[in-house]
Amino acid sequence: MKKIHKRRKSGNPVMLLLVFAVFTAIMIITLKILFTSPTFTLVDTAYAGNGIYNTFFMNGTGAVGTDIPVPLPAPEAETAVAEEIIDMFGKVSYSSNAVLITGNGTVVSDLDKDRVVFPASLTKVMTAVVVLERVGDLSQKIVMDADIFEIAAAENAAIAGFMTGEEVTILDLLYGSLLASGADATLALARYVSATENEPGSEEAFSLLMNEKAAELGLNDTHFVNASGLHNPKHYSTAHDMARLFAYAIKNETFRRIVTSEEYITAPSNMHAEGLKIQSSVRSVFKKAGLEMYPVLGGKTGYTPEAKLCLASFATIDYNGVPTDFILVTLGAGDGTYKTQYHAMDAHEVFRIAAPQPEELIINSAETSAAP
Repeated sequence: MKKIHKRRKSGNPVMLLLVFAVFTAIMIITLKILFTSPTFTLVDTAYAGNGIYNTFFMNGTGAVGTDIPVPLPAPEAETAVAEEIIDMFGKVSYSSNAVLITGNGTVVSDLDKDRVVFPASLTKVMTAVVVLERVGDLSQKIVMDADIFEIAAAENAAIAGFMTGEEVTILDLLYGSLLASGADATLALARYVSATENEPGSEEAFSLLMNEKAAELGLNDTHFVNASGLHNPKHYSTAHDMARLFAYAIKNETFRRIVTSEEYITAPSNMHAEGLKIQSSVRSVFKKAGLEMYPVLGGKTGYTPEAKLCLASFATIDYNGVPTDFILVTLGAGDGTYKTQYHAMDAHEVFRIAAPQPEELIINSAETSAAP
């Protein structure tokens, strides 16, 4: 039997020319996008000049790898980040989960951003949001109860330095909670805000307000059971939820001023006649890591042995004259100890500028076991 061979018909010449023309046009547009990007500089009055904002790939051991210039999107295109940018930003070596987003919530790059983990003291960001949105007069004073310090001591939690019986303003407590990561200040705020005419305030009642706000913001993978971030299996979040929360929080002028402060002196009180000096835990971890904080403007630290080292930080980049916030959240950095500031090291790599920093900005490295 003979095999029958069908003769293949030739394509339509006009159609072939049309396909070729479309393909050529697409290639020209693609090449133009790849090799043309808006100009921008990092926003910081202490630094001059036009810098190319770069990220640095890490090789898994902490050594700097390839230096790759990153074309950032224009403000009007911020909600549609180009595919070429994905995976160029947010590379970290020490954190298990991380995400970099723009101020309007656009995800630029991430590392397992939606895995549920423990947020540690990044929790205090939500505590501050609830307080700021529920208290109109931040000059109101709260008396610090003795059991607040007993609870903090029992949990080995950091404190801001207030004293039993001290009369402290709500604003000063916000600085103590966010800037120094003090559990004493946080618990006092939680009790005050959750108190009603018939019931005294409690951390349990305050956590209901926190979860209510989380639901309002669409933080569906987040649940709080305390105001400070002390470890509890039912107290959890994700890098993505924490980044979205921080992006929301820094739109509040008071919150932003607090988390970008280097230090703060409280109003004179019955226990601190000259006020209490409170210093930034974020600046402290960068200094201990031997790193210049620039261009990071501020943030919030976190640590428990279970959560490991956590950090929410942000920098502002100027796109053709339009400042845009970039928020980075890194979780689960290090080995569960607080000897090396791995969270600061990851943030430094992500927010690093292309031009080498002057030698006088490099601070000698130091290690410490003190927790935020």
